[in-house]
Amino acid sequence: MDATLDAARARTLPTQDYLDFVGVDHYFRDVVSQLLKCRSDKPLEYMHNFFLTVKGMEHIAHREFAFVRSTAHNRHAFILTCERAFGHFHDTDKMVPGDLHQLLLLICPDFPESIIQEAAGLLSPPEGPTSMLEFETLRTAFFIFFFYHEYLVSLRKHICRPLGHGSDGGGGGGGDVGGMASFTPPTEGHSQGGA
Repeated sequence: MDATLDAARARTLPTQDYLDFVGVDHYFRDVVSQLLKCRSDKPLEYMHNFFLTVKGMEHIAHREFAFVRSTAHNRHAFILTCERAFGHFHDTDKMVPGDLHQLLLLICPDFPESIIQEAAGLLSPPEGPTSMLEFETLRTAFFIFFFYHEYLVSLRKHICRPLGHGSDGGGGGGGDVGGMASFTPPTEGHSQGGA
């Protein structure tokens, strides 16, 4: 799954390290949990179909936030699901972060609004995080912030200042992501655990 994991290195990793590195242990536990919930009379077919949906990145809809954010693959799948679900919006349509949150709740019923508010805060609009933003700008900021959330939180702790602010305390730290086209996460396998 990871382009940097060559066959020789894979053979040298202890079993649990290998499973953690490639990220499949998470899905093994989940398929067993889902199978026990539904009690399918064709368990192998159920498991086969489960892994096809995971591979096809179609396994995220209506799952809890803990599952959605648990792996890079899941976060990427969530972003793709959002792109498909919200494709009818024009990039220039305006909305507030709360509107985007309501849309995300249709895909993940317990998605926290705080992540959207933090992503919108990176944009540093003069009117504040409740101002109307172009859908493309808000969507792109959200996708980047969501995919790299754990990394950005860790980075914020290490640099001891709010995200999106330059050393002068102003908004000059590159927080403006306006004008960016579409977000494409890194290829599968890079950072399978938390980002």
